[in-house]
Amino acid sequence: MRRLALILAALLLSIAASAQGRFGVLGGVTLSSAPKLPDYANVDTYKTAALYHAGFTYQYKFTLGFSVQPSVLYQVKGTKVANASGAYDLLREGAVEVPVALQWGPDLLLFRPYVEVVPFVGININSSEGLVPEKFESGVGLGGGIEIWKVQVSARYNWNFNPYCKQSEGGETPWSFRCTTISLGLLF
Repeated sequence: MRRLALILAALLLSIAASAQGRFGVLGGVTLSSAPKLPDYANVDTYKTAALYHAGFTYQYKFTLGFSVQPSVLYQVKGTKVANASGAYDLLREGAVEVPVALQWGPDLLLFRPYVEVVPFVGININSSEGLVPEKFESGVGLGGGIEIWKVQVSARYNWNFNPYCKQSEGGETPWSFRCTTISLGLLF
């Protein structure tokens, strides 16, 4: 038992000793929408909205192609909602999110393709007029990307676990945003 503990401790120390860290900035496009609600007969009630996200990140590389990349982002999600006249209004919310990307990909000298699982938590700080969203949000994203020298390009699909708005009396059923993010990062 003692040998196993010593071997695990030595392995953890060697992984930590070979880790490399670097800061960076990232930003990109957020393509988000809301699921179709059963309350509406019109299937085109909701449309995808192209919004944005931006923030700071820190990448911590380990051996065997593993890395952890926590970030702090300002993320704007939304959807286009049909109004009575048939035109579309933009329904949106801005949140400060903390995603932690768990990445794996082989280092191929000139570039590193990777896959990632990204759990996140966030706090909604502003929203469209007339809406009172839940303050706390959480979810997970799945995606991948490529890292070339100090540049990262990634794409990820995100699922929110919490409803955006609670059901109010006589109001719509609770729903949440779903989104695809396409990011460009610069690591220093």
